[in-house]
Amino acid sequence: MLELVWTREAEAQLQHFFAILDEKAASIAIEWLAAVEARVALLPQFSEMAPLWHPPFRRLLIERKLGLFYAIHGQRIFISGLYPLAMSPEHIRARLEQTNWP
Repeated sequence: MLELVWTREAEAQLQHFFAILDEKAASIAIEWLAAVEARVALLPQFSEMAPLWHPPFRRLLIERKLGLFYAIHGQRIFISGLYPLAMSPEHIRARLEQTNWP
């Protein structure tokens, strides 16, 4: 089974979105985080379930407006970022290329 590795940027983005939702209502934030964790938990078994976006990155939809971007490298899945899908693909790609993974 593949190992999940969160980059620092992806962890920071997860915390950022959680904090935004938590300001509105803690229950919404907790429900959102549970939904993210449920999707991410499937990745080790179904690593190619999300479509290839810009190789080597895949995009897993978290909700209609947010994507979780990851890359498979050897026996690891590197979660590289969570980005609003309203961002330009070029900007997302540039940010992903700056993430710290092998």
